[in-house]
Amino acid sequence: MRRLRIYLDTSVVSCLDAPQTPGRMIHTQLFWDTIKRGKYEIVISNLLLDEMNACPEPKRSFMRMKIAEVPFLARVEESVPSRALAVKYIDAGGLPPASMTDARHLAVATLARCDSVASWNLKHMANIRAVQAVQKVNEREGYAKLDILPPFYFIEDEEGIE
Repeated sequence: MRRLRIYLDTSVVSCLDAPQTPGRMIHTQLFWDTIKRGKYEIVISNLLLDEMNACPEPKRSFMRMKIAEVPFLARVEESVPSRALAVKYIDAGGLPPASMTDARHLAVATLARCDSVASWNLKHMANIRAVQAVQKVNEREGYAKLDILPPFYFIEDEEGIE
């Protein structure tokens, strides 16, 4: 059986140490344990690495350490076609113009043939408005469906879904 291919948004790695939002932190840690066991094919991009590297210390070092724990299937780079697709997501009304970086993450994930994006960005990415716009654009442009979900949707224990 093919493993689900999941793109990691920066918010996921950031929430591994987020005591101000303990529920998110716990769910993210459980998700992280699941991906470390190789349950999913994981994709990261230069966008995640750039955002991570812009974080202040000690957050930046913590995030780098956590990224190093996971055997990633792929590291993908943003491209001219992905930037054009991001503009189409914004134009479709799925994300506000100020959220171009979020749209860029989604476009990179689409072109990397990911099944899903894991994100805690409920305001701009993991919400019905963004999902519907991305699905509409992807269908029109000939790309596959892309789910955008918070990490708790992907948590599994040894016997199945918790």
